[in-house]
Amino acid sequence: MTHRELSRRLIAIARHQGDPTNPLATARRRGWIDAQGQPTRDGRALVAAMLGQRGARAHLRLV
Repeated sequence: MTHRELSRRLIAIARHQGDPTNPLATARRRGWIDAQGQPTRDGRALVAAMLGQRGARAHLRLV
């Protein structure tokens, strides 16, 4: 997955878990995206964990 795709997914997650009017700021505040807009190690781990989910929270894998 490219950095751009990872960042897009992280911003989508942040939109649901933080301030929907500024999801990029939420993703940065949570340490998922760095100041240059690149996904961090934590951000990549979050996306990987969500892609591996099954069952009740599987709908979040589609962000």
